[in-house]
Amino acid sequence: SADGRGVHTVLIDGKVVVENGHCTTIDEDKLWADAQQMGESITSRSGLPDKSKFPML
Repeated sequence: SADGRGVHTVLIDGKVVVENGHCTTIDEDKLWADAQQMGESITSRSGLPDKSKFPML
């Protein structure tokens, strides 16, 4: 079986949209940073303690 980790390069309509396994059409680092910030905001507003047992990478 295969999954997305095996994808190296993807072209759509002649344009490279994935190269070396990374999307070329968005800023992945910004996406992850924004998602982390939003998750922290939701946790903070919930009033519940953050009891994550697993480290966030």
